[in-house]
Amino acid sequence: MALVWLAGACKTELPTQVALDAGISTPCSTYADLLVAYNPEGSEGGSVEGEKALGPPDGQGVPLTANAVLTVAFVGLGSIIDEPGNDLQVHGTFDAGAKLAVYVGFGDGDLVYSGPLGESNLIDFATGTARTVSFVRIVGLQGTANIDALESLQTGCNGP
Repeated sequence: MALVWLAGACKTELPTQVALDAGISTPCSTYADLLVAYNPEGSEGGSVEGEKALGPPDGQGVPLTANAVLTVAFVGLGSIIDEPGNDLQVHGTFDAGAKLAVYVGFGDGDLVYSGPLGESNLIDFATGTARTVSFVRIVGLQGTANIDALESLQTGCNGP
């Protein structure tokens, strides 16, 4: 009798379910569409200037110098699946000698070094598995780069 009473007391409310075609208001885009953080020159305060790196290339760059950090996500796209070949193109201008490091983040909180940026603006995540990348972080190491847009090359929008 006591077991029946306890089972009734531990009843969990089910979450409200959302239709598959609702709940995300960000339209699908192969370009980064959410600024997670932009800290120029390693500052901890952050800046909304990083929003200039969102959406398709428009000539408005976000400066990344030594110790600056830009982190963006692909909310409308959902995530980028790591597949063979280049997964990401970084649009912008890179001064001679500019060096940056690219890290990719996963839904489980992992952050993995993906490769250098500077001589090439193409990145192959090369995680070794078909993991889905939730966010991309670019860290300035030396010189200056102006990051205009980040574009998924492998994962695209389905539908019309």
